[in-house]
Amino acid sequence: MNKERKVIIAAAAAAVLGLAALAVRGYLCTRVATIVNDEAVWDLRDSSPSMKVILLRDGAVARFVSESDSTYVGDIQDSFEVPKTEADVEIWYACDGKGVVFLKDFGVQPAFGQADETSSVAGQLRYDEGLVPVTYRCLGFKDGWFAIDVDGRTGYVREDKVIWDAIDSF
Repeated sequence: MNKERKVIIAAAAAAVLGLAALAVRGYLCTRVATIVNDEAVWDLRDSSPSMKVILLRDGAVARFVSESDSTYVGDIQDSFEVPKTEADVEIWYACDGKGVVFLKDFGVQPAFGQADETSSVAGQLRYDEGLVPVTYRCLGFKDGWFAIDVDGRTGYVREDKVIWDAIDSF
């Protein structure tokens, strides 16, 4: 084999290996381990609720609204601007145990001991008419179920019963 052909084959092999490495890196970076019942559960972030947030230097977290060259526009209960030098932006995912959930409708909804409506009830979620909804800390998300903290216990509630938000602004 001539030297020119060997160089082309080596370059092609290097390109294929480079693309494979990027594909593997992308795959690994989009998978998240969530601890549910003391077991690591893998879930794609693409299936998880997510929201872009602004992390302010004082520890506050706001919903990301927009940005200009020098500022971010955020929202907690009201919109505000913050210089980019005083904040960072991240995407928060429910499957990472970020954010809160609250009931979509007024009433009471059971949180189950497992991600199964036939399992025992671990606690109750409430949303009383005329009041601000009670929020529950999100512990994770998998297969349409949120793991939440209900009075210090882990409970599970179906995605169609609640609303997830990155921040608790109530």
